[in-house]
Amino acid sequence: MHISEFQNLMREIYFHRDSKRGVKGTYDWLVDEVRELGEALKGDNRENLEEEFADVIAWVASLGNVVGVDLEKAALKKYDYKCPRCGQTPCKCTVYAFMSIRRSCPMPVSCQPYGFPPSRLTIFSSSQSRK
Repeated sequence: MHISEFQNLMREIYFHRDSKRGVKGTYDWLVDEVRELGEALKGDNRENLEEEFADVIAWVASLGNVVGVDLEKAALKKYDYKCPRCGQTPCKCTVYAFMSIRRSCPMPVSCQPYGFPPSRLTIFSSSQSRK
């Protein structure tokens, strides 16, 4: 199944509800599902983990439907089979190059329960100066 096919499936099943819920309501549901995915990542229940990934994808598709974004088209436009920053496949960006485009830390210290070693976390420390 292609992304557009899945997005259309979510439209057929849920758009009547999602459109009434609106952008904020649909976004709030997505955020709740991402939180649930975060909790599932801490555990060892594979079935639950797969369900939470499916929920996140479904809510992203629903939000795309509500705001009129074709997710497949948007993803292929941005990534076009290569890294949008360095233009390479596989990506050749360094961690520091990636971090230079961010104002805030994308990987907070709270990621340590997910198995990131402390040495890697220091790279992303919000107290570290970025140039």
